[in-house]
Amino acid sequence: MRIGDHDVMDCTQWREVLSAALDAEAGIEESAAAREHMAACSGCAEWSDTAAAVGRAVRRAPEPPVTGVEQVLGALRGDAGGEAMSPAGGVASAPESG
Repeated sequence: MRIGDHDVMDCTQWREVLSAALDAEAGIEESAAAREHMAACSGCAEWSDTAAAVGRAVRRAPEPPVTGVEQVLGALRGDAGGEAMSPAGGVASAPESG
């Protein structure tokens, strides 16, 4: 199916093209055809606007905190409260104090 076959493609297929265009993965011809379809299809135009807004919100959202990092780093360093990791990935024996 070619992009030029506007009558053959349904909105589900156009939305795949619109999604690729939003991700800068669509070619020039595909993007132009998708814009032409949106001019005649309010449903796809609304879908594209919503998808673009979601993409912007995701890019602007703060990254979630990474949990457990301090515990892992402490274990790798052999800090108190964590078991030291050996280079092979197993738990190394803690040095004896004395």
